[in-house]
Parts: sequence; C-alpha cells; structure tokens
Amino acid sequence: MSSTTQDAHHQRPAVAAPYTLQILADSLPLDSSEEKDVKITCVEAWDGNLYIGTSSHEVVHIVAIPPTPHPGPNTSNEFTVELPTYIQGTRQKPAASAVPASQSTTKPFIKQILLLANQGRALVLSSTGLLTFYSLPEFSPAWETVKVKDIQFMVLDSNDYKNQEADNDRNAPQTEGVQVLLCGKKNVRVIKVGEDVRLIRRIDLPGTIHAARQGPISCVATETDYALLDIENSGKISLPSIVSSSESSELSNASVEIPDERRNPSPAPSSKGSSRSSTPMGTKSHPPRTSSLQRARSNDFSPRSTNSKDELKAPTPSKHARAVSTGSMRGVSPHPANGKPADGLPTRSRSTNGRSADLLSPPPSSQMPSTDSRSSSPGIKPTGDGEAEGETPTSHDEPLAPSTTSKSPSPSPANTPPKSETPPPPTDSLPDPTEKSEAVAVKPKPKEKVRLKPNIITPTATEFLITTGTGKCDPGVGIFVDINGDVTRGTINFERYPERLLLDSDGWLLSLLSQGPDNRTMIEIFKWDEDQEERGIVELPVEEDQAGVGIKDVKSEISFSVADIGKRLMFVRIIPTAQGGEQTQRNLELWEESRMDEEIQAARRISGAESRILLWNSTKIWGLVRSPPVLNLDGRLPMDFSGNAVGAKARIQAVMKVLKDVEGHQPETERHFHELAYIRQKSGMLLLAELLASSHSLDTGTVAAVESVLLEGGLDPRVVVALFPAFKKEVVEGKQGLWVYAGIKQVYDALLERDNKFSAEEADLETATLMILKRYLAAWRSKKGFGSVLDEKEVFLTVDAVLLSVLLRLDSPMTTDAMVKASSHEELYKLVDSGLDCYERAIEILEEHNRLYLLSWLYQSKKKVTEVLQTWRRILESEEGDDEFVDGEERMKEYLIARRTKELVLDYGVWLASRNPDIGFRVFADPRARIKWEPREVLDILREKAPTAYRKYLEHLVHDNKIVEYAKDLMSMYLDELLSTLENDQDTRDVLEASYLSYRALEAPKPTYRVFIEDNSSGNRWWATRLRFLDLLADETSYEVEPLLQKIRPWQKLLVAELVIIYGKESRHSEALKILCHELGDFDTAVNYCLFGAVSIFKTERTIKTKEEQSELFKLLLSEFLALEDAEVSVKQTCSLLQRFGSWLNVEDVLDAIPESWPVCLVSAFLTTSLRYLIKEKNEANIAKALSRSINLRVTADYVDKCDQLGPTIQDSEHDAFFPSLDSK
Repeated sequence: MSSTTQDAHHQRPAVAAPYTLQILADSLPLDSSEEKDVKITCVEAWDGNLYIGTSSHEVVHIVAIPPTPHPGPNTSNEFTVELPTYIQGTRQKPAASAVPASQSTTKPFIKQILLLANQGRALVLSSTGLLTFYSLPEFSPAWETVKVKDIQFMVLDSNDYKNQEADNDRNAPQTEGVQVLLCGKKNVRVIKVGEDVRLIRRIDLPGTIHAARQGPISCVATETDYALLDIENSGKISLPSIVSSSESSELSNASVEIPDERRNPSPAPSSKGSSRSSTPMGTKSHPPRTSSLQRARSNDFSPRSTNSKDELKAPTPSKHARAVSTGSMRGVSPHPANGKPADGLPTRSRSTNGRSADLLSPPPSSQMPSTDSRSSSPGIKPTGDGEAEGETPTSHDEPLAPSTTSKSPSPSPANTPPKSETPPPPTDSLPDPTEKSEAVAVKPKPKEKVRLKPNIITPTATEFLITTGTGKCDPGVGIFVDINGDVTRGTINFERYPERLLLDSDGWLLSLLSQGPDNRTMIEIFKWDEDQEERGIVELPVEEDQAGVGIKDVKSEISFSVADIGKRLMFVRIIPTAQGGEQTQRNLELWEESRMDEEIQAARRISGAESRILLWNSTKIWGLVRSPPVLNLDGRLPMDFSGNAVGAKARIQAVMKVLKDVEGHQPETERHFHELAYIRQKSGMLLLAELLASSHSLDTGTVAAVESVLLEGGLDPRVVVALFPAFKKEVVEGKQGLWVYAGIKQVYDALLERDNKFSAEEADLETATLMILKRYLAAWRSKKGFGSVLDEKEVFLTVDAVLLSVLLRLDSPMTTDAMVKASSHEELYKLVDSGLDCYERAIEILEEHNRLYLLSWLYQSKKKVTEVLQTWRRILESEEGDDEFVDGEERMKEYLIARRTKELVLDYGVWLASRNPDIGFRVFADPRARIKWEPREVLDILREKAPTAYRKYLEHLVHDNKIVEYAKDLMSMYLDELLSTLENDQDTRDVLEASYLSYRALEAPKPTYRVFIEDNSSGNRWWATRLRFLDLLADETSYEVEPLLQKIRPWQKLLVAELVIIYGKESRHSEALKILCHELGDFDTAVNYCLFGAVSIFKTERTIKTKEEQSELFKLLLSEFLALEDAEVSVKQTCSLLQRFGSWLNVEDVLDAIPESWPVCLVSAFLTTSLRYLIKEKNEANIAKALSRSINLRVTADYVDKCDQLGPTIQDSEHDAFFPSLDSK
C-alpha cells in the first residue's frame, strides 16, 4: 500500500475542546477476491500494528511504516500531512458459529478484538458469538481447539492497573494470566488467559450484552436493563432500565419483589456528589434499597473455600436464607443447573458432600472462596507466549453496524427465577403475596418497544456511569452509581442518546451521538466532573453508511501529524516590497525554495501528536487527537479585521485573557516554544490593529498594556513596519528574507486587505498612530545587542530607519501638538547621537526631509569631519538656511580649530574667512587651534584668497599679538586704502574737509580732534581705518617715515593729523605745532604734544622724560600762539599757556616774545608765578648749599678720626711712602 498525501478535505479538522480529528488511514484496501465492498467493523492497535476486523468476517493485520520525506524542494510551498504506508501482514478469517438462516439476515462480521499484549494473545469475537484466540504480534491462530460460544461482549477489569501499565510493554515480564469477563447469552463467565485458557467462574445471568468491571464488581447490561453483579459472591443489584419511559419504569418496578418498605417508602438516598440535575424525562429513580452491596456481602453471603487449589468447589448452603429486597443482591447460579459448561472451557464438577450447591442461598462463611484462593481446573494447554502487558479499556469497540439480527430478548434476571435444587427460603423472608399481586397488577404493557444500546464506563475506581434515554434521537441521561448501586452525583445530559461512551484522561467524556434529523454524526465532548455547559463538538466527515461509525480506545498510542499545527507554526516568507535588483530578488527566491523544504519538515516534526482513540467508518480510520494548546488558544482569539471601533474593548479583553492563560508558561518542548511564541505574536498583531483603530477611545492604561504585549510578544518588528505602506520600503530582508509563522502571515495579509490606519501615506498618518509606532520601535531599539534577537542586523537596520522617519514626521510643521513636537525633537537628536545602524539610509531620509543640520549631527556621530563641514557649508550657502544652525559660522570656526587635518582646515578656513573675515581669520589665529600656523604663510594665503580676512589677520598680529614686524605692512595697507578712497571718492574728501572746518569753528573749550572724529565718524569704514592708521602711526613702533610721507604729501591738506605724527617722528616739532595751531586749531593736542611728544596726539603715555625738552616745545608753542591770526584767540591761548605751564618757560624769553602793546595785567599772573618760582629756586639753592657745607664738615671730621686711629707711619723710602708695610701697623 503506497503512501498518500492527505488532501484538503482531511487537512481541515474540526476542533472542539480539546480534540481534533486527524486521518490515519484513507481507503484501506480490505476487499478480497471473494468479498467486495468490505468495511471496517472494529479496530485495535499495538506497537505499530493495526488489527482491523471487517464485515467479511476477517481480521486484517496491517503494519504501519512512517512516511519518508520527499527528496528535493517542495514546489507547492504548502504544508501537507503525509500518511504512513500500510503493509498487510496477515489476513485471518476466524471460525463462526453456525446460525440458522431463519435467525440471520446479515453476514457474520468481526464484532470485537481484545489484545492481551503481555500474554502475547488476542481475543477475537465474532458476531455469531464465537470467541477465538490468536498470537501476537503476527496474529496467527492460537489454541485452535479452544473456542468459546455464545459470547456477546468481553471486557477486562478496569481497576487492574498493574496489567494496564504493563500490557503495552513488549519486554515486560509475562504475568500468570489476565482475567477476561465474558458476557454470554446464557451466563457471565470469567476466564484467565495466560499459558492456557482457564475458566475461573461462571454465573447464570442470561441475556447480558455489555459490561464493565471494577475488581469483584461488574456492571452488566441486557437489552433492557442494567445491574450490578458481584463476581465473587454471585450477587446482583438491579439498576435503572436502558429505556426510560413511564411504561418501562412501571415494568421495572413491578418485575422485582417489593418488600414491606414499598408500602412506606423511605426517602431516596442522598447523592454523594452535588446533584446537577433531576432525573430526566420524568422517569422514576431506581427502586429504593434497604441494604447496600456491602451489607449484602456481610449479611447474606458467607465466604467459600475450595478443596484443592486446582478445583473450584460449588458453595454449600448452611441454612435457609431470607429473600432479599429489591436493593439487595439476588442470588444467581455460578453455572448451569445441569452442571455442564456452556462455554466449551474445561472445568471440574463442583460439589459439596455429594450435593449440588444452593444457588439462591448463601454458602457458609467458611466455604466462601477469597479472591486469592480461587483457581480454575486444568484445561487445554496451548502453546505460544506473549510478553507485552495488557490494558483495561474503558469502553467496548462494537461498531454501530453491521449487526446481526437480534433474537427474542432473553428474560431479565429479575423476571426469570434461577433454576436450582436448593430448598426454598423460609416463608418469613418471602414478600407478601398480596403485595406481589398488586405489583403485577400495575404492570402495563409498552405500546411500542424501543431498543437502545447500553453504555457503561468507569469514571472512578468505585463508580459506574450508565446511560438511559427514551429514543435514539431523544436526549440521553447519564447516571453515576457506585458499587452499592447508590447514585453518587448529579446526572449528565446528552444532546442525543449516545451510541458509545468513551472516557479519556483528565476527565474528558466522549459520546458518539446517534444520527439525528440533521443527518449529522458527531462526538460530543465535555468534562464529566466539571461544568458541563462548555461542550465541544467534533463532526465526523461521514458521507455514507453513517450507521457504521465506531470508536475505540486502542491498546497503544498512535502518532499523528496535526495539519493545523503545521499550517500555523510553519515559517513562511513575507515579501513586503521588492528590494535590490533583479538578481537580488532571484537569489531570495532560490533561498526561499531551498528553505521551504526545511521549514515543512520542521513543521511536520513539531506537528506530531499521539492518541489512543480511533474512529472508523467504511474503510477510513481517524484518530481523535488532543487538540494542542495552539489550536485552542488560537480559536479564542477574535479575528475581527473590520477596523470597527465598536466592541474594541471586548476584543482586547478577549486577547488579554488568552495571554493571561499563557502567562508564566515556560516552554518545555520545541513545539511548546513555538506555540507560545505564535500565540503571543498573533495576539500582539491583533491588539495593534485594535489599538490603531480605537486609540482615541481607549484609556492610557489599556494603551500601555497593549503596547507592552506587542513588545513582549517577540514579533519581528519588520512585520509591524511592513503593515504600513509608508514605511514598507524601509524593511530590510537581508539575504534570507523575512520569515514568520504561517498563521501570522494570514493575519498580516488580512490587515493589509482592509481599509484601515495602515494604508495611509506617511504625510497622512495620524499623530496618535505615529506615537504608537514611535514607542514600539524605541522599545525594540533598547534590545540592541541582545543575543536573542534573530536577524539582528536586518531588524535594527529597519527599526532605526523607521524610527528616524517617524520622529522626523513628528518634528515637522505638520505636527500641531507642541508638547509632542518638543519631545520628538529631543528624541530625534538623541537617536542620531546614539548612532544609527542604517547610516546610508539615514542620510537619504534626512536629505529627503531637508534636515541638513541633523544630517551633520549624523556625520559627527560617525566622525565624518569632511561631510560635517560640507553639510554646514551647504546650509550657509543655501538661501533657506536652517533654523537649527544658529551662529553657524561661529560653530564652524570652533569646529575647525579643533581639527588636526591641515588641508581640511585650510580649505574650509579660507572659505569661512572669505565669507566672514571677522570670524574666519580666527581659524588661523586662535591660540586653541590644534594646528599652529606661520603668520607669513597665512598672510600670503589670505592676501590672495581672502583680502578682507588678510587685513583682519594682520591687525590681529600687530595689535593683539604685538608682532611689530608686521606693522609696516599694516600701515602700508591702511594708507593705501585711505588714499585709494580719497582718490576715488569725492564724498569722502568733502566730508573730511567739512570736518576740519567744523572742528575749527568750535569754540573753546572743545574736544581734541581725535575725540571729535570718533564721535562723528558714525561707524564709517574709512574713518575707522583712519583711526586705526593714526593709532598705528602714533605707536612707538619704528618704521620708515619717508615712504609714508611721500604718499601723504599730495593729500597733506586733508591728512593733517597724519602729518603731525610723522613730523613728530622726525622731530620736526615746529612744523607739527604749526599745523596743530594754525591748520587744525587743536590747542589741547598741541599742549599734549609739548608734554608727551609726537605720539601724544592720540596717546597719553609719557614719552618725553626731561623738563628741558618740554620747555623747548612750550617755547615753540608760545611762538605759535602769539602768531595766531585771531588776536583774541591768540591772547586767550597765550595767557592760558603762561598760567598753566609758565614754570616751563623762561621769564626773559616770555618778556622778549610778548608784544610791547600788551598790558601788564595780561601777564601779571605769569610774572607773579615766575617771581615766586625764582624766589623758590633761590631759597632751595641756599638750602642745598647749606646742606652741602654740613656734609663737607662731617666728611672732614670722619677723615680726621680715621687718621687718628691709623696713627703715624714711617717711610723708609719713597716707595714706602705710598705703600706702607703691614708691619707698621
């Protein structure tokens, strides 16, 4: 049988909490040359083997081989589930009992298969009632001579946990045997299957068709009733009927013996559990009991014993027993009255003292066998052993059809008195005949006989769950009873009467419901021990033969691949936009083709699930698999992509509830990891869509919670960015492309298709949308450097680019919110300062937004000095400029002086000097500059490329740095500029001449000419240059005067102040004073000239040190004052000079110079001062002379004293007279 790929019909399972239907085998080839249209009637599975019972009365052994991956890439790029390959092992046709043609309308089929793996045996039950045995795993016949007839059902003990755990292990040690309970047409038998088959017990209870066993207690069912059966003590308690109706209830109540309690019924026993509903459909509860099963054991029965370990003795009565009430155990015969086995198994005759056992009376307590002391007689010893352990299924596998035509119903044990040779019980234990007659009198006959299949399962170790109903399409009711027959908890309601019940782990109850009027076959699923309001439905894909559906809890788990897991968790590529050239796209496509095969294989690996619950119909087999958490949680997420704000809070709460359910979960497996990641990422996308659609109506806490979920979900931010067409182009796929879960891509595609907040262009995006995106991307950016971020390079290239674009949009005039704009402006610069991974793209974005100054910040963060200067130059040269680049030239100067690259500084320094000389020259002159420049080199460069800056730099050298060697150059430059202006500008000449006239016209006292021109120059550049030139001329710096004088002489009538300084430098004081007094009329400057020399015209420094020089100059000045044309001015200035500075003048010289016509009163003050000065000088001379005499006397006296101290000397020769010897002292 070749492997086939599951088609679309099977890939979409019906999900219900918490199960999903998965195909296991599709169209198994069961037909043979003799039989056509063969269908499945029962299924078992163990250790990779399928044992299939068919409608052709065959058991087909099939070995499953897992599918092998297809070589090469997957061209469809879709997740598909491949079914395993099935190879037929054996095909057995068990023997069938002969059924008269008049009693059979259908062909025999395999009704049930029971595997005892640890015994290496399989039991096969035919619809004809014949039970045969086979060996595992090859399924060959075993004990061909052993065949048990008239069997309706077989079941294991559900409390036999040891066998249940070991039964699936092929290598487990073989146990002594496993007990199997057989329901027969005439009796109930217990056999032990081990090395051989032995009959353990036989109890006469005809008509049983279904059962479940828990230790010594079994719940059995006939076609009409349920009952509890004590296997060890052969006791029975009647339970409610299968068909619950008024007629059947009355029939059930009248069919049993009613004790005295019937007349005065006591209240019904309270439920041991909390009651959930009353008895349905108005039916009566089971009859009241006066004693429980435990009391029946202790009071009505005594222990039995056996004569030998190989013989099972029949019980021996000790005395007559009282007839039990309805609630007590009824005695049933452990074997037929004739003492012959009815099952074909060898037994020994059971007798006590040669008498037959009393089947109605309890045996003596000393003869009641215990569970450990029971032993069957030796029987057939077949060969063949099994090693695997068995399990105890909780339900049977009898299919709904095909079924044999049922015979007339066997009488109920309650209606059929057991045949026995035991004496009748005492009369005091029998019910009142009158009461019995009354009971029979009220027994009505049903108008229409309804047949329902019984259901019995064991939800706990001490409880049975049975079902009752009124019809196949009517609601059914489940009743819990304990081993005493008491109702223990509330009832369970079914939508329709269940054809089969199955109990899975964790309390999940699966009910195969009858086909209703809607022609739907489905499984209803809920937890029997919890709230039954939340129920799930799995609808079976049955197209034909809907009655032939079966369900079974098989021996071992079977592996499935759940398609919906793979379809959600498989990684697929998202293509947000075409990037790069054709070759780039082709490379991505090739990579996608090669990776898709890996992703499909990975998805198949994590899509695996195991289940032991199989369903079948026709030739198909499904598995009912526990729905993985990802499917349940995904099904709870609201998939509303309409963008409607109505109901947004409810949808957000639904998503939050799902996230809360997975909160704190730590992945334990690979699939668990992907499940959690998928749910969190999808939840984040759904919440993002809701947030963008309803951000204005949501409170701040909800918005923050949604943003936190979106971030913590771990969804690749490129997927979120790709949702916005305005930013799609920023998504960087890298060499491998952008890969996400397939379920996430479905949400992505759905969000793109709707007309919503995502579809707007960048300029049209709302501020609220941009703020959400900004916070999300900023939070993601904080993860930079984390090793857990996949495709870290591509992710942060995208994040940085989009975050930059969003902040630029928020920091634009389009943003009306001032607070948002201010905060975004600050964040924008912080982002650029921190360094952007998308450096090249960031340049393009900033250029597109014309944010040149911010672009220069980006260059600075990357230490791109040249690019920074280029950008600043663009800003300064552009007409619009940049409002952010305040004091741009000054900042450029500061940036240049901190650089070390000489060529770069020279290039941009010269440009800046030509643009703004006052700032530009300082690039070369600032002492903080990293590069030290030679002044001559700078002067040569600036003279050629930035003449104005050349002057500034030269002034800086002379005035600020006091480098006098460049003063000549500066003066020459000043003079050339002044003369050039005078020569070419008549207005300047006129203004200059007018200034002289105005100054001369001023009446005394008046300011000096320097102060006058400073006050009246009004910032004129020519006058400023002249002032600088005058300062430089008056400086003590030495320079060649003659070249300057030659240039000035043609303009000597206009450059009067300059000639004064030059004449002073050449000591031509008379000419200088003459100009000051006669041409300029600046008398105060003339006085200063006499006091301080030629430089005093614009300086206050004392350059003349002696009074004699000053006296000579004042003498010259007196002559000029006396020579003034205006006699009044002459007298006034002369008298002022004599009064202030008369001490510097000789009286005789003054008297000789003053005209004789002047009255004495004009010079009286001078004469008085002079005479006083002369007297003062005379007195000072006398005092000095006297002081000199006293000093002379003192020196003479000192000499005499010294001579006396030295004493006389003797001179031997002329030479000694001049050099006295030392000895003479």
